[in-house]
Amino acid sequence: MIEPTDEFQHRSVRTSLYFPTSKLFIAGNRKAAGTAVRWWLLPAHGVDVEAVTHGVVGRELAGTEAVWAGGAPLRYLWRCLSDEERKEALAAPDVLRIAFVRHPISRVFSTWSQKYLQREPGFNDGLPASFPKPPESVDSSDQIRDMFTEFALSLSRWHGSWLKLDGHLYPQNLVLGHLLPDAATILHVEQMADAVTLIVDHLERFGVSPGPLPRLNEAIVGYDTRLVSAEAAASLARLYRDDLKVFSYDAEPPPSPARDINLDWLNDIRRRNERWAIARQELIALRRQLRNVRPGNARVEVDSVRRRSRELGLAHDRMRASRSWRLTAPLRKIEDWVRASRQARAR
Repeated sequence: MIEPTDEFQHRSVRTSLYFPTSKLFIAGNRKAAGTAVRWWLLPAHGVDVEAVTHGVVGRELAGTEAVWAGGAPLRYLWRCLSDEERKEALAAPDVLRIAFVRHPISRVFSTWSQKYLQREPGFNDGLPASFPKPPESVDSSDQIRDMFTEFALSLSRWHGSWLKLDGHLYPQNLVLGHLLPDAATILHVEQMADAVTLIVDHLERFGVSPGPLPRLNEAIVGYDTRLVSAEAAASLARLYRDDLKVFSYDAEPPPSPARDINLDWLNDIRRRNERWAIARQELIALRRQLRNVRPGNARVEVDSVRRRSRELGLAHDRMRASRSWRLTAPLRKIEDWVRASRQARAR
């Protein structure tokens, strides 16, 4: 049985998936296509993810992220499996055991872009005080490149003190080393098409049709080698040298297509995330308060907390109906159209 040795290994276990009917085990590893793979495989095995994650804290920020939420009772996640199913997942000879990994440089960039740069609620607050604080606005791609370099150099100062950082930045070999037996299959996200083919072939042997290929999450500022300075790349290669060695990656940044950056959209998202972070923290505190109400005055406290929760929900709805959100809607549609066109040409 798995015995996690730290909080990030515990998260890896918690977010692992096992499907007894198709004998497929997917090890949990943040920022390595985990969300896309889960939203692809869970419905194929009969889980209505939309319905199950409705109302989970975090869904207001990004619906797909709800697959990671502790409050979502998603069947086939590790915490929902029986002891017998867990033993089978790790030991049965006919189980396909998979761990998705990603080049450390693009993995750190993705974490930085989607969380730090976009001011995702809760992420920056968890970093040590020595990390640089993101500016109020982002004005150019050169500024983004310099910001990532500064972040990478700050990250390098925490080598050996990983537990003080976020799990998305934790070395993949440490996350996965305890979780997978020697017979496990390591799949590189960079070769996602080959990885998907392997999984589809396995599922079809058990009569499971997984449907369309998963679409990887796309950030407003996606990974682009032009935004990774030589200084940042060298620093991260030294910091994650064990990941590079264990998973057979080159030290150079992996290639990427050139990407356009919509700065107006980025700054709009950053402002909304900053506002939502305040409401989100209050909502979490209120729900905690609701669980701990005093019996003698329970009705008054419950009504007060529920009323404030409704107010926060309405505030979030107003934010999505705001003028800035409506004005940037055409930009988002154009961005989606451009990405779809690029994907079609690539195929």
